[in-house]
Amino acid sequence: MALPVGVQLYSIRDSVEADMHAALAQVKELGYDGVEFAGLYGNKPADIRAWCAELGLNPISSHVPLDDMLADTAGTLAAYKEIGVQFVVVPYVTEERRPGAAKFDETIAEIARIGKIAADMGLTLLYHNHDFEFKKVDGEYGLDILYKKVPAAYLQTELDLLGQCRRRKSGRFRAQIHGSRTGGPSEGLPHERQAPAASLRPHRSGRR
Repeated sequence: MALPVGVQLYSIRDSVEADMHAALAQVKELGYDGVEFAGLYGNKPADIRAWCAELGLNPISSHVPLDDMLADTAGTLAAYKEIGVQFVVVPYVTEERRPGAAKFDETIAEIARIGKIAADMGLTLLYHNHDFEFKKVDGEYGLDILYKKVPAAYLQTELDLLGQCRRRKSGRFRAQIHGSRTGGPSEGLPHERQAPAASLRPHRSGRR
């Protein structure tokens, strides 16, 4: 069975900001199965849910800035639950929150807290990796530290495969990545994680 393919709406953010309904209609016309949101641009969650239902698009997930979830965890998560998303994603952390930085341990604790609230609401929190999570702290990869300290019940993973490729020499992820649609962990992932979503994006020649 083929895995469903969706569009990360950040890639067409100008169109989404101008007219989200029209952008969603175009995504459906191009043959995609679903969407991952990256901002609501002032649209009401109930309207977005209705548009997705009308067009036959699965509102599978959303990237939500960590600061937004920290400022109003329950309210922010409730908005995305109303839309119908299954997965809420931590898309990025600023430098002071990264492995080895001053707020790394604090950030892990905050992600765990958000993940518990999300789970209590019937949502799953995901972490979207880049390449900086492969920095080692006391001999251990930052990404492994995150997944070791946050229970799997509160955090799963959204693999950014380009980020993995940039760190392919680390040897951390050598297994072929499969989208996980079963109850078991995805092959090659640390600490019994599932990868219900993966991010595929083009590599720009010469970009580091």
